[in-house]
Amino acid sequence: MMSNALTSTTNLEYILSQARRHSITRWVGLIILASALLLTSVFKIKPLIFWSSLGVIATAAVTNIFFSLSYARLQSNQARSPEWRYRHLHILLYLHTTIDLILITIGIYVSGGSFNPVTIFYLLYTGALATFFPLNALIVIILVSSGLFIGLTEATLAGVIKPFSPGLGVDMSTIPPFILRTSEVLYVGMMMLNGFVVYSLSHRLRRSWADADSQRIFLDHLHQLTRLSLRYTNLPELYQTLTDQLCHVLEADGCYLTLWDDQKKEVIPAAASGKLSASFRNMQFAPGEPDLTESLRRSGTPLSVEDVFHSPYISPKVAAHFPAHSLLGLPLFNYLDNHFLGAVLVAYNQPHRFTAEEIEHAQQAVDVGILVLSRAGLHQETHQRAVLLQKLVSHVSRLTGSLDQATLLPVIVDGARELLKSDRAAIYLNSLDVDSMACFHSVGLSQHYIDGFNTRIRRAPGSTILRGGSYYIVEDAWQDPRSSPIHDLIVIENIHAYAAFELPSPEDPLGALVVYWDEPHSFSQEEVAVATLFASRAGAALHNAQLHALVIQEARTDSLTGLPNRRALDERIEDEIRRAARYQHPFTLFMMDLDGFKYINDTYGHPAGDIVLREVAGNLRFAVRETDFVARYGGDEFAIILPETDLTTASTVADKVCQAVAKIKIDLPNLIQASISIGIAGFPDDARDADTLLKIADRALYRAKTTSPSTIIYAHDPIPVPKLANPLP
Repeated sequence: MMSNALTSTTNLEYILSQARRHSITRWVGLIILASALLLTSVFKIKPLIFWSSLGVIATAAVTNIFFSLSYARLQSNQARSPEWRYRHLHILLYLHTTIDLILITIGIYVSGGSFNPVTIFYLLYTGALATFFPLNALIVIILVSSGLFIGLTEATLAGVIKPFSPGLGVDMSTIPPFILRTSEVLYVGMMMLNGFVVYSLSHRLRRSWADADSQRIFLDHLHQLTRLSLRYTNLPELYQTLTDQLCHVLEADGCYLTLWDDQKKEVIPAAASGKLSASFRNMQFAPGEPDLTESLRRSGTPLSVEDVFHSPYISPKVAAHFPAHSLLGLPLFNYLDNHFLGAVLVAYNQPHRFTAEEIEHAQQAVDVGILVLSRAGLHQETHQRAVLLQKLVSHVSRLTGSLDQATLLPVIVDGARELLKSDRAAIYLNSLDVDSMACFHSVGLSQHYIDGFNTRIRRAPGSTILRGGSYYIVEDAWQDPRSSPIHDLIVIENIHAYAAFELPSPEDPLGALVVYWDEPHSFSQEEVAVATLFASRAGAALHNAQLHALVIQEARTDSLTGLPNRRALDERIEDEIRRAARYQHPFTLFMMDLDGFKYINDTYGHPAGDIVLREVAGNLRFAVRETDFVARYGGDEFAIILPETDLTTASTVADKVCQAVAKIKIDLPNLIQASISIGIAGFPDDARDADTLLKIADRALYRAKTTSPSTIIYAHDPIPVPKLANPLP
C-alpha cells in the first residue's frame, strides 16, 4: 500500500552520499598507488611499466573527477523527481563501475598478470559495490569482473598477451596449466562468494533501512493527515478531508466513510474519495440488508473482502451497486465511550489480497482519524452546549420580565420549544386539588387533544411523576406501551415523542411543562439537563407571579368583607370611563352609607358592627349582576358600579339594593333591621372624569343621609325621596 521506499528522497540522498564517499576512497587509493609507484621508481623499474601504471592511475583520476561532478550535479537538480534522479544515478554508477573494472584489469596486467597481489582489488571492489546495487546488478558486475580476470589469465596462458613483469616474481610458463586453472577457478569462486556474502549483509541492512524509511514516510503521511484534519471543526468538511487523506495515505482506488444512525439503525454515506466517489454518495443502504458497516459494528474488528460479490459481509444487492471489487473495512469506535460511530472502507477496483502490514497501516491511519473525529465531535458538542446554555440564559432572563401569569405562560412555552427544538409544547398547572391538572396554555395542539388529555390526566403516562417527580420521557410514543392510555389521542394528533418536566415551587409542584415532537426523538443528557433547569426557573417565575397576584389581590381587597377596597374602586372607575368612552355606553355609580351604624358600634361594640358590615356586603353582591362591581369605600360606606346602565335603569337596581339590605336582621340584645342610603351619579350625564363623578355621587349620598334613612338621591334631584320608614335605631 506504500510506495517503494527505494525511490524515496531519503534513499536517493543516502546513495549519493555513499557514491561521494567511495569517490573519496578512490582518491585515497589512487594517491597510495601513485606514492607506491614513485617509491618503486627508485629501484629503477622499467620505464614502460612506470609510465603505463602512471597512465592507469591518471585515467582513474580523470574518470573519478568526471563522475564526482556528475553526482554533485544530480544532487543539486531538485527540479527532477526522485524516481528520475534515482534512475540516472544508477546509470552513472554502472558506467563508473565498468570503467573501474577495466582500469583494475589493465593495472593487473601492467603490474605482472593475473597472479599478482593487485588482483585483491577485485574482491575489495565487488564487496564495496554490494552496498550500491541490487542482486541482479551485482551478479552482472561479478560476472564482468570474473570474465575480465579469466580472460586476462587465459590470454596470458595462451601467450596472446605477455605481462610487463612476472607476477610474484614467478614465470607462469613454468607452472603447470592444471594448477593455474585450478587457482583461477578458486579465485573466481572467492570473488563470487565475497560478493554474495557482502551483499547478503548489505541487503539485510538495506531492507531494514527501507522498512524504516517506508515507516517514516507512512508516519509523515499520518502527521500530514492529522495536521490537515485539525484545521476543520465543521464535521461534513472534516469527513471529506479525512477521507481524501486516508485514500492518499493508503494508496487506494477509493476510500469511503459511513456513519451509523443508532436511532434509525441504518447506514448513512458521509464522504467518499477516489474515482468512484460519486456513485458511492448516491448509494442507498436499505435497513436489514447486510453491508460491511453493519458487519463491522457486530464484529468490532477489521474485515477484508477480496471479492464483494462473494462475501458473507455484503449482500448481493448492496454489492451490485458498490463501486469497488475488494474492500478493507475498519470500524470507528469513539475512544471516550466506545460508541460505534461508523466505518472506513478502503476500496480497490481490481481483486486485491490484503497483507497483514497493509491492514496494520490502515488501522494506524484510521486510529488517527478516530482521534481527529473525536476531537471534532467534542468541539462541536462543546459548541452546542455553549449555544444551548446561551439560549437558556436568554430565555431564563425573559422569565424575569413579567410578574403576570398570563404573560409568563406563552413565554415559558415558546422558550421550551426553542430550547429543545420541539414542534409543539404545552403547560399544565395543578388546580387547588393537586391531583387534578389542566392545560393553561399550548402551542400546536388541537382543542380535541387538550380536552381529551385533561379528562385522562390521571391515566396519562407520567402523571404521577408530573405531580412529584422531575421529568418523564417517551422517545417513540407509537411504539412505547406506556402511552397506551392516550394512544388514540397521540395517533390522531400525530405526536411521535414527548417529554414532561416538573414545574417545582418552594411549596408543592405547580404542574408540568410538556414538549412534543412529530418524529421519534432521542434525548441527549444536555437536553434533559437544560430542560430540567429551564422548567425549574419557569416554576420559580410562576410561583413569584402567583405570589404577586395574591399580594395585588390582598392590596385591593377589604379583609373584613372580602369586597374590593377603595384602591380597587378607583382603578375600576378609570377602566369603566375608558371603556364607556370607547363604546359610547353609559354607566352608573352608587355611593352608599349604612343608616345608624355609629349607634351599633357605640352600643354593641365593634364586633357587632363587623357582623353587620359582612352581612351587608354579602347581600349587596347578591342584589346586583355578576358584571357589576361592589366595593367597600371605607367605614360603613359602600359603592357599586353598574356598567352599561343609564340612570333610569339604575333606579330599579337601587330599589333592589335597598330591599336586599332591609332583609338583614341582626339578633343582638335588641333585634336590629339594617337600612342604607344611596347617592347616584351617572357617566357621562353627571361627570366625565372619576374624581368629579365620585364627588357628585358623594354629595348626593350626603343629601340622602340628611334627608331621612333609607333614601335614594340622584345627583340632580331637587327633592329627596324617602323610600323605607324603619331605619336602624
